[in-house]
Amino acid sequence: MQLFNQHAFKKEAPNECFKKFSLEVVNHTKGLPLAFKVWGSLLHKKGLTQWRRTIHQIKKNSNSKIVEKLKISYDGLEPKEQKIFLDIACFFRRHGRKKVTRIVESYDSGAEYILDVLIEKSLVFIFEYDRIEMHDG
Repeated sequence: MQLFNQHAFKKEAPNECFKKFSLEVVNHTKGLPLAFKVWGSLLHKKGLTQWRRTIHQIKKNSNSKIVEKLKISYDGLEPKEQKIFLDIACFFRRHGRKKVTRIVESYDSGAEYILDVLIEKSLVFIFEYDRIEMHDG
């Protein structure tokens, strides 16, 4: 919720009249950090009418815009970064960051830097217990 609020309101807590709408957006975006960023940025400085319309839109087709953003992020990666992203997607989801970095570094140098790039582009994120996770799009 805080991540969404930071993008929608540029602060951690929404105004009282937006709390209900914020919760609705967070619930419908299924906890995807990228969705929080996309929809929060879209709703920043918008009125209640626009919020209602946007929530209706999210309920109808939220995944398509998110997948589109993820594809743009993926296409912008260097070939080596794409390879490591795919390795993580296929073999290392939910594994510890240090373990993944060590394994990837054994066959491809620059793993730590590339992992940081993937995090920055919202393609992967670090979850509980320092585990690498990805969006389910």
